Amino acid sequence: MDPLDYYLQKLRDPYWGVREAAAHGLGRLGDERAVEGLLEALGDPDGYVRAAAVRALGQVGGSRAVEPLVDMLAQPLAVLRAAAAEALGTLGDPRALPGLNAALKDAEWTVRLQACRSLARLGADRSRGPLRQALEDPVEIVRYQAALALAPQQHPAAGPVLREALGCSDREVRRQAVQALGELGDLRAAGDLRALLRDPGEDRRAAAAVALARLGDFAAAGELLAALQSEEADLRGSVAYALGRLAEPRAVRPLRRLGRDTRTFGFTDPATGREEETTVAALAHAALQEVQRAARNPAAYWAERAESEPRPHVAARFWQKVLENRPRGVLAEEAARARAQALQRAREEGWSEDS
Repeated sequence: MDPLDYYLQKLRDPYWGVREAAAHGLGRLGDERAVEGLLEALGDPDGYVRAAAVRALGQVGGSRAVEPLVDMLAQPLAVLRAAAAEALGTLGDPRALPGLNAALKDAEWTVRLQACRSLARLGADRSRGPLRQALEDPVEIVRYQAALALAPQQHPAAGPVLREALGCSDREVRRQAVQALGELGDLRAAGDLRALLRDPGEDRRAAAAVALARLGDFAAAGELLAALQSEEADLRGSVAYALGRLAEPRAVRPLRRLGRDTRTFGFTDPATGREEETTVAALAHAALQEVQRAARNPAAYWAERAESEPRPHVAARFWQKVLENRPRGVLAEEAARARAQALQRAREEGWSEDS
């Protein structure tokens, strides 16, 4: 018998455990022909079967499953509401936004948590207000997930909560918080990230190095250079990347030495978000090219970086680097004007002078 037909048949078995397993099986198959059967299973008398059907619809349901899953957010069983919030995030359909926004006020924290995670996947601006309110949730893991959802939207209020999340007991949340702080570009996190970089027992040192570069924390260059004494390949490679992005002139000789380190490790490129196997030497070579390019004409280099930087508070730092390199004539005037405009945009978006 075809696996699809088999599971659909078992979805009507008298025993709830068989029906639950069948729903899970249909989810794993990923065949959209199972949607009608799974939608019917949303009315199953057993809550576990209904929850399994909800999760399966998140895997295979497509557009037809969105409205029924939004309706499940009003179910009396919290496990069903949480499963529906998770499934809607998996589907990624913007029609789920109003329901997920409302779920951020659910009485059950597990539902609020799943709503935060799903809204992070949808990445929708229309959730900024509800997520901002979720930063004050009484449950810390919900606050952390709300901050992680807001970080890609460049919401300044996420910064303090993300810094708090650096001490979370959940290792994955701690790792995500480091990355999100780099993405947010809040310079107030520099001290926390440098502390991670200095701690030899800390497993997020490599991520902290990359985050410091994304912040544009030029004052961290000395600590980044010191971190190259480590024998860990991922830390060396990540520090090399960071020194290149900061165009640190003192890094030339260390980066040349790293060119002999051919060890491989998984590195997540902030530009793409994809993790790929690379070598310490490859990252060191790319960083050396960046440093040398900046050295040829520092003012022009930082002007180019500033013009392509979408975060106004970070762009203002780059324009300041242009001015520090004493540009002449038109470039000096343009840099001063552009820095003032970037600072104004940053203030309008809620960023303070020290961020």
